[in-house]
Amino acid sequence: MAKRKNDLTPLISEAKIYASIEEKHQKLMESFERQGIKLEDKPMDEVEKNLLLTMQRLGMNLEENSSVKKLAQYHGVLPEKK
Repeated sequence: MAKRKNDLTPLISEAKIYASIEEKHQKLMESFERQGIKLEDKPMDEVEKNLLLTMQRLGMNLEENSSVKKLAQYHGVLPEKK
């Protein structure tokens, strides 16, 4: 029986982590609602582009990371290389 309990320990731990994340997410959403912030006011593409532009203004090289580079090219922040 002890062997069976050890097999479930990682699953129980993972479930606790997901429950904690969900609880924190709910608290964050409630906080936003109390402050009158609506997350769906801006399309995600606009938020991503503004974030990339801010990162670029702060001096980050957007071409260093391949994922960031692809995202920047998608939003037209970096010129696409042909």
